Amino acid sequence: MTDTAPKPSLASKEESEETPSESVALSLNTKPEEPEPRVEVSPETFREVAYAVLVDELKKWGSPAQYLQKTYPTPESQLEFKELLLEHFPKSPGIDYHSSSELPSNMTDLMALHLSDLGFFARSSTKPAPFLHTSISLLDEYLTNSFLTEQDPVLLAQGPSTSPTPDPFWSIYVKGAARSCTALFLAAQCIKRGWKLAVLRPNLQQSLLVVHARRGFMPTDREAVALENARLSSRGAIRKSHCVLTWLGKLSLLREQGLSAENTLKVWNQSCTKESALTGSRRVALLQLLGMPKAAADLLLEHVSLFGDRTAFMEDAFASKRLGVGAMPRSGSKAWNMRLQVTEAGQMLFLRYIHSQHLKRLPGTRAKRSKDDLEEAISMAQLLVSLTDDLTAQMPIASVDAQVFERFVEGDTNLDLELQSALSEKRADFDHGDITIFRELVNEHATSTDRKRQALGMPTSSIAAAQLERQEFDIAMSTLKRDCDAYRIWLTQSRDREAAAYFAELQHQKQRKQKAKDIAKEMGQPSSALWTMQLTKLGKPAACYQEIEGAIKNIMKREQFTSKDQVLSLVVLNWAAPSTFSSEQQACQASLAGALVNDGSGIGAVLTPVYFHKKGALFKVEEAANKQLAGANLNQDHRFALPFQGRNDKREKRTLVQPGRFLVPMEEESYQKVMDIWRTAPLLRKPLAEESVLLATRDMLRPAAAIADKL
Repeated sequence: MTDTAPKPSLASKEESEETPSESVALSLNTKPEEPEPRVEVSPETFREVAYAVLVDELKKWGSPAQYLQKTYPTPESQLEFKELLLEHFPKSPGIDYHSSSELPSNMTDLMALHLSDLGFFARSSTKPAPFLHTSISLLDEYLTNSFLTEQDPVLLAQGPSTSPTPDPFWSIYVKGAARSCTALFLAAQCIKRGWKLAVLRPNLQQSLLVVHARRGFMPTDREAVALENARLSSRGAIRKSHCVLTWLGKLSLLREQGLSAENTLKVWNQSCTKESALTGSRRVALLQLLGMPKAAADLLLEHVSLFGDRTAFMEDAFASKRLGVGAMPRSGSKAWNMRLQVTEAGQMLFLRYIHSQHLKRLPGTRAKRSKDDLEEAISMAQLLVSLTDDLTAQMPIASVDAQVFERFVEGDTNLDLELQSALSEKRADFDHGDITIFRELVNEHATSTDRKRQALGMPTSSIAAAQLERQEFDIAMSTLKRDCDAYRIWLTQSRDREAAAYFAELQHQKQRKQKAKDIAKEMGQPSSALWTMQLTKLGKPAACYQEIEGAIKNIMKREQFTSKDQVLSLVVLNWAAPSTFSSEQQACQASLAGALVNDGSGIGAVLTPVYFHKKGALFKVEEAANKQLAGANLNQDHRFALPFQGRNDKREKRTLVQPGRFLVPMEEESYQKVMDIWRTAPLLRKPLAEESVLLATRDMLRPAAAIADKL
């Protein structure tokens, strides 16, 4: 009985809604070579330690089925695994275990199976490998409440075996593949790591000694098994109806075996409840998904495996024809329509972009993308693919697609803004040179080409330009020398007068710095009875959020608070001039703001953009900022304004009214809770602050000096 194990790929969904932690990454395709470090556990720590260790192991493989198929690929290794299971999980005396040739003739009698009877192969179920989030939830359930199957038995589609020596792991499931594979994975890991469940978790050991099952509906083909599995999934408290992406995985497997997806859907809709039927936009979405290239479908299955119900896509998202290969905009010039016609490469880049942005967000900030968001994203992705093709057709730049696409997938805000502006304007003379990253690549390529030509003694295109630059440099140096001479004369004349003032200022600075250091030292002590300050350099959102949570816990400990809600957080984002910090920092700030506001009783405020270096693009910058905050699951409906008295200098260009938005949770219950806490805040009651003085530039102090003066 040899079963070729498929390449690991996150695949199916069954019984859970839980979403794994932010540290989840897509499954690796290779088995780890280094030996597993020994993890010491005790009965008191077993659940927490085992959960953390085994979740990490699951994330390496993508699902328990993929781990088992890769670890035990041959009949010899499977027989060895069976012997290990019988040794560590022996059959209970007095229990009449059934084999594949001794199944009951009806569908009501329970039968007892051993762990070595549970199948984990691709042929054991009509669904792909269990989804990662499902397996993690089941693992948590087993470690907490054991592997309980007596009230909810595994359903088999296996008929009586004709083999005189039944193979191990023979079960074929109508329902229960995810539960069974997760239980086998748990047992295999306990054996591998030397964890004695009889000592560490006796009730879990006992529950794994016998698996209760019964014969389910006995179909004649795999299509009928798949439909019966879908029917059972649409009922019960643990299971959920198949979503469109789960149907995609199921029908893809059936289609690989020569069955018709459309016919399967027709049979399903005739036999299921109205709520479970695939009709209307859901049916259109599924048929469009089935027409996707395999690589795109596999990425979507990995996405739903990772996030479960909290994916970036709504059920009918792919009913939009704009997301399909070959689709083009309905309006615009012919050149732009051809440029934005969706290709397989553009669709794949779009899916990678959406998945990457969803993965970067903290769990509390993940929300479904609207139809408009998805259509804009695929237009941006396809525009990038078309521009890349145009560029590579003109000049042989190595790995240009990788450089450009990776920057886009990582969520470079500046690149997004340029693409959105291009899509909004749709200029007739637009080409790849209007996008910064392409311009940089072209310049780098030209420079590299000139160097090669010069090394070969060939004329280069940059000789005239280099000579001109040399002349300009000589003129600048002459001007600089004249200025330096004038400065030396002035310095000699003023040195005596300034000497006394200089030493007085030096002494003052020294005293002020010492005072600031003393105060800063006290602020840096978490045990300070007055107040504390903690500075964190922005990096990955998850790491920053962990530091913020640590600071909140210190406050709770110091003030003897019992609940996190007792610590009121005020999140302030100064986005008045987004060009002063990087797109990665802006994305990190948005994620942290969303997590903090949605996680407790805090509120946020953002100073919206009022300046951008590129004229005519400010509205796009503000739109991009609003989208970024909305993507962090933040409600921005409430606005405020900070007015200033007036300008004292005709050269002053700063705004006299700084607009802003309050940041509150999107969820209604959390929103009401926050508004009840902060309802008496003056700026919420009257969103127009009193006029402030607009300081002249010469009157502004450095931040360090201003803080020292105030302290």
